[in-house]
Amino acid sequence: MREEVIPIATVNYDVAGSESDYGDQPQPGEYVVTIVKCDLRTEKRDGSPTRDLEVAFDLGDDRYAWVWAYPKLNSGLFAQLLRAVGIEQPKGKFNTDDLIGNPVRIAIVATTFNGGYWPRVKAVLPPERPDDDQPF
Repeated sequence: MREEVIPIATVNYDVAGSESDYGDQPQPGEYVVTIVKCDLRTEKRDGSPTRDLEVAFDLGDDRYAWVWAYPKLNSGLFAQLLRAVGIEQPKGKFNTDDLIGNPVRIAIVATTFNGGYWPRVKAVLPPERPDDDQPF
């Protein structure tokens, strides 16, 4: 039997000037972002059970890392997320993939993680404001 030969890919790259693989964390404030990941989680990274969504928001600027949120199902943040993408019914079903690509507006507040600054998503709203003079 002959062993299959798999060609090795050659990749050109240039990471000169790249200080971080992930980018800087955005500072507190409001940002219009795009949902780039949305998955149902039943288990946290440490193995403990949960029922939440793992949502990644892209600020659209390569300087910044994605911002992550983990709204528990049926929480206020979960309800805000659904309304922000146009799901208004108080009960129903949706496909998490349908949220990907949607623009939303998030409010980030400062928290700490491992002793350093970490952004936390405080609110998720539609991308446009009904009244530009109204903050969150």
